[in-house]
Amino acid sequence: MTEEDRNAITEIVAASEQRTVSTIATAMRAEIKASEQRNNATISAAEERTVSTIATTMQAEIKASEQRNNATIAAAEESTVSTIATTMQAEIKASEQRNNATISAAEERIVSTIATTMRAEIKASEERAQEFARTIETSLLTAFHGYAKGQTARLHTAESTAHDFAVRLAAIEERLLNLETRRQ
Repeated sequence: MTEEDRNAITEIVAASEQRTVSTIATAMRAEIKASEQRNNATISAAEERTVSTIATTMQAEIKASEQRNNATIAAAEESTVSTIATTMQAEIKASEQRNNATISAAEERIVSTIATTMRAEIKASEERAQEFARTIETSLLTAFHGYAKGQTARLHTAESTAHDFAVRLAAIEERLLNLETRRQ
């Protein structure tokens, strides 16, 4: 094998490696972009559900609070003015405390749900990326192994041929030496 052949093979391998790396990079970028889009869609949907849930809960709590306040006011109209003021203050404070407790619990559930969902999506995305990289790595190693087998076979053939020529040349030189020694 000549130096030019070796250089040509080296250039072919380098070009192949560059195409492979480029392909891997493009595929990884596409996978990351798709993962980001899925994550953004998941986050948007979660935000919409959260806002809807909070709005519904707040409306129900406000309605319940209004109903309780209306009942309290109707009963308080029959009582004295001081009883009305005391009852209203107690009802408003209780309603505020219930509203605050409900809002706090809803916020904690929302944050927990969003965090859990995001962790799961990120982990799944990482696992897919790792599996994709392993598959590419296996494919590359298999391709390089096949290429090396062919090169080894060609090199072995060349070495065997060179050895055969060396044996034949030695035999010819020995005959020539025998002929020269006979003439003298």
